[in-house]
Amino acid sequence: MFRRILLLIILLIVAGGAAIGAIEPLLSLHFSKAMGLDTAEIGVRFMGMTAAYGGASYLAGLASDRWGEVLVCRAGGVMLALCFGGAALTALLAPAMTFPVVPWMLAAGAAIGVFTAPTLGWLARVAGGEGRYGAAYALYNLVNSIGLIVGPLVAGAVAHLARWEVALAPFAVLSIVASLMARWAPAVGTTPP
Repeated sequence: MFRRILLLIILLIVAGGAAIGAIEPLLSLHFSKAMGLDTAEIGVRFMGMTAAYGGASYLAGLASDRWGEVLVCRAGGVMLALCFGGAALTALLAPAMTFPVVPWMLAAGAAIGVFTAPTLGWLARVAGGEGRYGAAYALYNLVNSIGLIVGPLVAGAVAHLARWEVALAPFAVLSIVASLMARWAPAVGTTPP
């Protein structure tokens, strides 16, 4: 039971890291090649996304303490799936439409924050235990780094075949699967045997 819960939490963290890892190279290339933006203009757009991520993470952490990690993580998974899946469907169904990239970035940043914020608390309880937050955070960073590696690899491979929005479709599926699996995470205030 303990190992299964730990593996599920790790999957959630990898999924969140992969989402971030996929967005950064895809959008940087899109901004540079398709829109002709320079590095400063690209950086400003990512600054907004990062602010949305940080603000949503804080609020999601508060919500997790109040209503539980499962509910918040599932909400984040649905938000991510809507952002990534909506972008992919728009590109496929209305290819001539100009996609609103910056509002999408803000929504995606917030969705990733809501999706990933609960995972550190779970991991601290399950892998580290009370008072072992340093070990839990180190494990979080290690696992998140795996997602940051997987995201660009998968997105880059798909981007050779289709537009950047379509390259996000696998991550929409991953976020739904991961958030559905969140139901096996331990409840707030409990520790596994």
